[in-house]
Formats: sequence, structure tokens, C-alpha cells
Amino acid sequence: MRYLFLLFLFGCNEDKFPIPSDCLEEPNKDLVCTMEINYVCGCNGFLYANECWAARDGNTSWTAATVETNCKE
Repeated sequence: MRYLFLLFLFGCNEDKFPIPSDCLEEPNKDLVCTMEINYVCGCNGFLYANECWAARDGNTSWTAATVETNCKE
């Protein structure tokens, strides 16, 4: 039973995405962002409504995206 529990904790994770070491910095939760929709993929592999939200979450870079974009590719 103990092995099953460890397998559950350290098993395969389909959401893994190689994040570059210089991609993230400390999130800036004080940054005020608009609700303007201009989708971007953050370097962490998540889709954001715009560049400000990506920066607020600590991303140091991002690329243009659409709502259909798979940012983890």
C-alpha cells in the first residue's frame, strides 16, 4: 500500500512543461491590470488575458496568442 501512495505522489504528470530558469521572477500582486483581451502565452506555459496579467504573475517574457493556443507546446 505504501508503494501505491508513493506512485500516486510521484507518478506521471501530463501538465509538466519545461520552464526556462530565467522565465519567472517574484509575482507582483500589486500591479493593477485592465481586463483588455489581447491574449499572450506566458513563458510559464499559461494563457493570460494580456501582457499585464502575465507580468503580474511573474513572467519575464510572453508571446502573442489566441484563446485556442496551446501555450504548453
